[in-house]
Amino acid sequence: MKDAMWFTRTSKGVVKDAAAARAQGADLVLVSMHWGYEYEGVNAQQKQVTAELMRSGQVDWIIGNHPHVVQPCDKVNGRYVTYSLGNFFSGQIAAIKPGTADGAFAAVTFERDAAGKWKQSMTFQPTYQNQTTRHVELASPTSNADSYRKTVRTMGLMGCDAKPAS
Repeated sequence: MKDAMWFTRTSKGVVKDAAAARAQGADLVLVSMHWGYEYEGVNAQQKQVTAELMRSGQVDWIIGNHPHVVQPCDKVNGRYVTYSLGNFFSGQIAAIKPGTADGAFAAVTFERDAAGKWKQSMTFQPTYQNQTTRHVELASPTSNADSYRKTVRTMGLMGCDAKPAS
């Protein structure tokens, strides 16, 4: 378990693991980060780790989790960072912890250009955990509209070019 904890391995350890995956033939490396403070926005440590990982050229997408709320996405050196996609399944009650019923699925499309360099585009589908049934529902401009608007606004706060799924 110790080797799986990024804060023990540090950014250098994550980059080393990503480089090892590439050496074994990986075309793309996606990193899942358990980070950030619960119920808060992106913090300085998340931004620092992001800069270190993306500067390495070894990581193609950082998929974050832990804060239990949707945090903005970002694009660093042409690669996506989804700091936190919020909650999908949880026992949290949104009336007590606002924002914990909101979430999103993200899909990144990777395409090689003529020079062989990867280009990325991202869409996301806002979701809402119904507080009565505890089921996860899609959020749209007409269904769970408040959650949809919050998620779309939050995802774009850092200038991320990801688009809501249509």
